[in-house]
Amino acid sequence: MQTRLGDVPGAERQALAPEAAWHTLSAGWEVLRAEEADPRYGLSPAGRRPSRAHRFGSNKLAAARAEPRWRAFIRQYSDPMQIVLLVAGLLSLFPLRQLGTGLLLILLTLANAVLGRAAGGRGESAVAALQRRLIVTARVRRDGQEAEIPAEQLVPRRCRFH
Repeated sequence: MQTRLGDVPGAERQALAPEAAWHTLSAGWEVLRAEEADPRYGLSPAGRRPSRAHRFGSNKLAAARAEPRWRAFIRQYSDPMQIVLLVAGLLSLFPLRQLGTGLLLILLTLANAVLGRAAGGRGESAVAALQRRLIVTARVRRDGQEAEIPAEQLVPRRCRFH
């Protein structure tokens, strides 16, 4: 019978898998011991070495690729009301031969798409400006001193305060 690591109590689990993932450890003290951290002093200098930062990368969300303008314009036509107006305009032009009504409806959908794209662009710009101004920090303990650092500098397994 094979024993699953999750079924084994903390101390025995460490003996079975000394490199157990930090989230499988049962108590905060086990996590601190496994990471060679002291709650009074924080991570040891070896625990803060740049290799973790290089291995895991920066602690920030990846920037989303900007949507091309033409795609954002076309996306405006996914709205059901836009589709109804466009179909009504096309039906007015071809089978009914109502040139004025058909052109008016098609121009309304174009204007609505342009305005919708412009509003979306302003929203994206506002979010980008907020992200540039927002600096998230975290309180950590380094060499026995509590410090506030940019959250981007946090690496997995670093102990932080709430």
